Amino acid sequence: MVISCATKQKETQNNPDLLIIDLDDIKTKETVKASDFFKNPKSIILETNEKSLIGNIKQIYIDDHYIVVFDNSKNLNVLVFNSDGTFSHKIGELGRGAGEYISISDFTVDDKKDEIYLLDSEDAKVKKYSLSSGEFINSIPINSKRMSRHIQYQDNNLYVDANLKSDEQSLLYQINKETGEEVASWLNADRYNQGWMETFTLSNSFFLSRNADAVKYAQVFMDTVVSIHNNIISPFMVVKSDKWVKRDELLNAYHKHGIEAFQTMREQNKKYGITDLIETNDGLFFEYTDGPIGCHVYSSSKETYSYTVLIDDIAFNGERFPLNLKWADSKGVYSYCNPSSYASFIGGTLKDVINTNVSNYNELVNLEEDANPVLFYYEFK
Repeated sequence: MVISCATKQKETQNNPDLLIIDLDDIKTKETVKASDFFKNPKSIILETNEKSLIGNIKQIYIDDHYIVVFDNSKNLNVLVFNSDGTFSHKIGELGRGAGEYISISDFTVDDKKDEIYLLDSEDAKVKKYSLSSGEFINSIPINSKRMSRHIQYQDNNLYVDANLKSDEQSLLYQINKETGEEVASWLNADRYNQGWMETFTLSNSFFLSRNADAVKYAQVFMDTVVSIHNNIISPFMVVKSDKWVKRDELLNAYHKHGIEAFQTMREQNKKYGITDLIETNDGLFFEYTDGPIGCHVYSSSKETYSYTVLIDDIAFNGERFPLNLKWADSKGVYSYCNPSSYASFIGGTLKDVINTNVSNYNELVNLEEDANPVLFYYEFK
């Protein structure tokens, strides 16, 4: 464990272009078509062999050279594929030896230095490897009292979250990427997260829009998404609602029910949990929770609205299957799914569900049922 003096909590800086979205005053649509935003569907078929089998994708990273998949099924793998989908290698192994990990909760990549950081939350260490070879580099101890479960490399710095009460009450920490020493902290839990500092997450990570120059961050009960760029933390987006979880009601529920307090908020149809924020060329998508229901929002300079489902009418026939946005670059967005499951859902074959204009069409329609998930890429319109 890293022992250090209390880290001085810093204030966020002002943002004159702060985006404010009133969830109680936006129009609602039942369905939205992906073809309204995207075009030119391309598929990336992730190679399936005994070394590259994927059980469940929790997190993904994509750059010009690699596709990194964090499989949090019982295998607990971090798998590296080449950009064409062929399998390259695995990062680390389960175990307690040098270069091994006990439990991975998140990962992040420094593409300029060809390094990948795995956060081993149970071991309170960050394990660093070469991205291109998988070779272990070193372990970085972090403060075990924070219960950090999410990590982000940004502008030559590492950032981790905190999920346990401390004197500082900070939700976000910058750590030295060589020693793990805490350098700075931000976001007082009472002010930003309705006083909540317990392990509870609704999505893959508290770090959002992870490909952007300015990565975004929000914990479960925050109504403000902050931006991280050049070691400056500033508010990026605020959501407003009379139904958003309030500090007193959340803490009262916590005193009665402990960590299950969120269940009370759900039963009371409270709103909380900004997740899966994806920035596009002219707007953004994000999700939040309204009681037991997941809600989706699209916002641009032209319009803002909520919707029930984004239909993938680009890669698939008809209007039956959802498009779940998982990653974006400067030209388009990525999603992933198992097309065989879609075919089974309608009682048909892959030829019945996949559009012929998708790249690798012939390979797609001949996939085995137990094949790895497929990535789909759509360019911005």
